[in-house]
Amino acid sequence: MPIVRTLLKRPIISCLRPVGEPRYLTLATPSHNSLDWISEARKHGRYQNQFKRLAKVRNRTDSDSLVNSLLGTEYVIPKYEELEIMSPRLRNFPHKRDQYWSLATLGSGLLRIQCNVFTISAGYKGIIPVNGLYFENLVDQENTLTTLNVLRTFVREHGLSSAIVADPSDSISQNQELHAIDSLFMLIGSVYKHHGTSKAEDFLQERIINGINGLSHINMKLNSDWV
Repeated sequence: MPIVRTLLKRPIISCLRPVGEPRYLTLATPSHNSLDWISEARKHGRYQNQFKRLAKVRNRTDSDSLVNSLLGTEYVIPKYEELEIMSPRLRNFPHKRDQYWSLATLGSGLLRIQCNVFTISAGYKGIIPVNGLYFENLVDQENTLTTLNVLRTFVREHGLSSAIVADPSDSISQNQELHAIDSLFMLIGSVYKHHGTSKAEDFLQERIINGINGLSHINMKLNSDWV
């Protein structure tokens, strides 16, 4: 199931726990004194089969180019990780779930912080700035950049909902945009993991918030009270 609804309700501080070694690295090394390693090997075998199958599905679609158009050349991430991020089936395998939940949690927290940075610098009608900053905007829920409506529009306009890689047997059509928002959070977390804090902040401000059809422009279209 999509996790975006859960993440958007969480306090920002709880989204920024360190991304350490995922727990699956220890859980996936069972004792050879038992038969647990057989079931683990079977699980990983099923995962590898699904990975190869979904990689072929991606090659028949525009998924890779759609994600690349958002990341550009400065914020690239490993192709295997990109496929896992864009595939709800792969990222929900037991030995992957914690890793991608952590990336999504981190990504949503970073996004909300950078949106707050943008928001207190932007003006709305009827709001008086304090030292040039619009702190009242932080409590104006109607104009927040991370409402579900704004995020849905973003993933739709950037083709991320179309970039979701799914097996024909997967029933995700009703929640495809929500899965795409989850993927967006994970992409942000992955950029942070591979490029560091400064690059992740640049990525958020340049491509997610202020970029072409960024969250700020989408929010402007959906709300008519911007100055």
